[in-house]
Amino acid sequence: MRRAIFLVLIAAALARAEDPQEEPPPQQPRHERSMDIDKPDAGFGQDEDSPRLSPRIRIEASGMVGWFDSEFRYGKSGLSNRFDPEGDLGVPRFTHGERVAGEIKLHRYFAIGGEYFHLGSEGTGTLMHSDFRLGLAPSEVIPGTYAKAAIELQQASFTLRFIAADDNEIRAEFCGGVTWVSFRTGLHPQLPLPLFTNARGQLPGGGFFKGDSEANEAWLAPAIGTFFAWNFHPNVALFFDTCSSYFSFWRTFGSIATIDRGGFRVRVAAGVEVTVAAFFVSGQVYDFRDRLAFIGVGSSHIFRQASWIGGGPELGLSLTY
Repeated sequence: MRRAIFLVLIAAALARAEDPQEEPPPQQPRHERSMDIDKPDAGFGQDEDSPRLSPRIRIEASGMVGWFDSEFRYGKSGLSNRFDPEGDLGVPRFTHGERVAGEIKLHRYFAIGGEYFHLGSEGTGTLMHSDFRLGLAPSEVIPGTYAKAAIELQQASFTLRFIAADDNEIRAEFCGGVTWVSFRTGLHPQLPLPLFTNARGQLPGGGFFKGDSEANEAWLAPAIGTFFAWNFHPNVALFFDTCSSYFSFWRTFGSIATIDRGGFRVRVAAGVEVTVAAFFVSGQVYDFRDRLAFIGVGSSHIFRQASWIGGGPELGLSLTY
């Protein structure tokens, strides 16, 4: 009996061994990033069969709209005051502008780039409830008179960029450079002239009833930034882009400037993307002696102060070759 059972088990094992086995499906070889500088991968936004161009160029342009708030002062001690153009001078808090950026990839790991954006708005005129003075003359608007005001923010960065990754799925960059920033305010009194000016047209505050436009500017270094984009879908990428600038030179040592952007890049064709994003900007231009009060301020000292914060949606186009 035992021998019969043993023979049956052996026969079953042999029959099973003769049955054809299904082979597992072949594994797709995982794409390894090329380490050969002379044979780079397809770049971000390119198809796999796209020609490997060197140098590569990326150009972006977009329109920006959003909310904005600021403060400003420019003038000599005792002949100027700090004010809020939106709250005090009737400048709309809704602002608009544009941004352009470009980058040239010179090497697998290095590129040079630049970015510029401009935001501005202008008021239609408002009745002054306080005495405002602007500039070195200065221009003066007294209570009870009308004036128009305008603001303009400009910022440009020039950077050297280290490219950590650039393939058709991920692009990651780190950059360092310098930034120029300028915040301008215009104050323009409207007719009729005030009744109590002296023979020279001078007002009680020491200024004149005339228009003026002044800018507080600074160069800042280092400008440190990051750009990251991830194609989580073949035609849609998530991205963020930031650049913060610190440590301006004398006499605006307390200045800083920042722009942050984040959103989606929708692929239209190889190398062509529509960007749908949100932006945030902030910064300040401060004279060094204004920040360190213990140094003292003489009668000849010129106050240079500006600060701002704002943000909103952005829509643009990106071309990569």
